[in-house]
Amino acid sequence: MKVFYDLDNTLYSYSETGVHNVISENIIRFVMRTLNLDREAANTLANHYYGTYGITGTGLIKHHNIDPDPYYKEIHDFPMTMIPRNEALRTMLLELEGRGCEQWVFTNGDRAHALRVTAALGIQEIFSPKNRFIDIFSQWEYVKGEYVNKPFKGSYLAALHIAGGIVGERCVMIEDSAENLKVPLELGWHCVWIRHGRPIPERFPYHVVESLLEVAPLIATLPK
Repeated sequence: MKVFYDLDNTLYSYSETGVHNVISENIIRFVMRTLNLDREAANTLANHYYGTYGITGTGLIKHHNIDPDPYYKEIHDFPMTMIPRNEALRTMLLELEGRGCEQWVFTNGDRAHALRVTAALGIQEIFSPKNRFIDIFSQWEYVKGEYVNKPFKGSYLAALHIAGGIVGERCVMIEDSAENLKVPLELGWHCVWIRHGRPIPERFPYHVVESLLEVAPLIATLPK
């Protein structure tokens, strides 16, 4: 079984760390400075691109030809002390590794951000030695000439390719975003939504957990 974890607000919690507020502010400031917009216009544009493309950065690249490297470096510029080490998470991931699960970080962020976050959490050793990171640049590399990311199909096809061409029924996608689970469900993946206290919609087609630490017993119940 290959298990794909979203990074931000999945391997750690936005509400418990405050990271989302910092990243959002960094994005607005980048858009204001780069496109010479006031705060209201920058916020409106950033939200529009997020709603259209799944992430603001893709819209900025497509429509304003920004360089993605400094963009990602700037928006993820925050002290890693905001993300505490998580021994319980580390124990769970090691348990799943011992049970034969091949675990990947699958993020719309850049690799440097994924490395810093997993290091802060104390779990980098589970992913780094075998290079089990699927970041925004590796997604773009697979779909040559296209800026595709979650929640679009090319992103998940890229993940399947990078992880070894396995079939969907051997995959688990763990996300805080229900939108990012639609395509993997269509591809036959097992899909797990981290609720974070939010109400569960009616006829919700995904497995639901309140905490990431509930994932290990859930995976044990999935068809092999």
